Amino acid sequence: VRGNMGFRHGQQRHRTRAELDRKIDEGNVTKDQYRLGHQVDWFFREDWYSYGSAEYFSDAIKEVDYRFTLGGGVGHQFWDNSLGALSAEGGASVVLEEIGGEQEENPALRAALNYNRFFLGKTLELFHNDELLVLTDFDRGQILNTSTGVRFALSGRWKADARIDLVYETEPAPGNEKADVTYILGIGYSM
Repeated sequence: VRGNMGFRHGQQRHRTRAELDRKIDEGNVTKDQYRLGHQVDWFFREDWYSYGSAEYFSDAIKEVDYRFTLGGGVGHQFWDNSLGALSAEGGASVVLEEIGGEQEENPALRAALNYNRFFLGKTLELFHNDELLVLTDFDRGQILNTSTGVRFALSGRWKADARIDLVYETEPAPGNEKADVTYILGIGYSM
């Protein structure tokens, strides 16, 4: 289950996302991820903004009991119109986590890219979002979250989508895979 919400009022833009990804295969839980995040952007120029963000993530299978990421930085909105948008962000964060039973607090550098583009009279949408956290504790490495896909308008409010999500950690908890890839086919409703 995934949900995204966003709105812009004056110089502020708010973006919220919530995700629950749980998979049971032959009676065994093979995926158990939760993510909740919110970001506030303040446009100090027409195409430049500062941001503050907070995110919670957990993954019981990969032994990430919790990961809180708090950060801020600056972003550039290259374009944002009825046919799509492209923005890039960079900043600093602090990552508070318990992974593999060990609690850690690490400063991190953050980079993000968000892109979407409509085609065929807004019937088809391509999108790609990246977020990279580079933890300053090199033993923890980097964390990459990426989502790429396509949405097709079934009606004015209903949409079908196909996407690939990747969570890649260069230093996961011992005994866990570095990459976690999810293929998603879904139907969505926009308000």
